[in-house]
Amino acid sequence: MYKKIVFVFFLFITLIKLQAQNVCIEHSVNSTNVLYLGIANDFKVCIDSISCNFISLESDDLDIHNLSECKYLIFPKKTGKALLKVNIKNLNTASKTINYLFNVEDIPKPKILVGEFDNKDSISINKLVNIKGITAKVPFDIPLILNYYGYKIMYISSDGNTKIIFKSNKQYFTSDFIEYIKTKGNKGDRLLFYDIVCDVHSTAIFCNPIEFVIK
Repeated sequence: MYKKIVFVFFLFITLIKLQAQNVCIEHSVNSTNVLYLGIANDFKVCIDSISCNFISLESDDLDIHNLSECKYLIFPKKTGKALLKVNIKNLNTASKTINYLFNVEDIPKPKILVGEFDNKDSISINKLVNIKGITAKVPFDIPLILNYYGYKIMYISSDGNTKIIFKSNKQYFTSDFIEYIKTKGNKGDRLLFYDIVCDVHSTAIFCNPIEFVIK
């Protein structure tokens, strides 16, 4: 009877300690509960006084790859809600499971810029020629494999009578577009960039069109 009381008391104390421990989950996308479909979401789990050997993750909604030292790569299977279970085992047989609910979303469309110039900005011919191409950025800070399938540029004269389309299969402006802008570009003419397709981690994403006015 004495041994049983001591064991129950010890188990109770262990559970209290586990409950009070500081559990943190860090992931690379941002500090919110959002994960993105189609990319590897870096995770790190840290729990006070618990070795990584006694921590495991499981989920029916996520593919989990254990790297080392409580670090994981997590790949969501689909958009929507995703439940992640953090299992904590203790040398003294006490265990605990903490549930985390995440929202899985598609990768946001990259924002297309021409140098530092944003949609609806005015840009000079000299600036445009020196920039040489488009760039893209995403609204979260993780490394992305970002390539460009291509885009089209419609040059529209200020009177609307002239419309010429240039097509690029890369990030950069074509030589015929640069030559046309240098020799025939005029103040008030417009440039419409459209059919912009980016390759983000082998996923083709159609970006929003952008437009500029030559000043």
